[in-house]
Amino acid sequence: LKKHATQHPENETISFPIHVKLDTGMHRLGFEEKEINELLVRLKNNKSIKIQSIFTHLAASEEASHDKFTLLQLEKFESMSSRITSAFTYPILFCYRFHCYFYGRYYWIY
Repeated sequence: LKKHATQHPENETISFPIHVKLDTGMHRLGFEEKEINELLVRLKNNKSIKIQSIFTHLAASEEASHDKFTLLQLEKFESMSSRITSAFTYPILFCYRFHCYFYGRYYWIY
């Protein structure tokens, strides 16, 4: 974001779509909850950047033994993504894909 802001002045009419990954517990990639305020400032200060989607990676959703952690990740995703979407007037897509295992059957949720 910093590099884009210096290369593309705010008055340009170029729209640069981005996909925002939120770190909801895997701690490999994505913006952490403590970084959301700074992210919003940077995005608001550069009108050429437009959020296309917000997504996360659910670490162990295919394993029933980790259902509690998956639900915590979903709650964190909801909280973080709502902070972002409430700051913008245009629609933003939410993306995540995960397995669910309930009552002996697997389900895919997109």
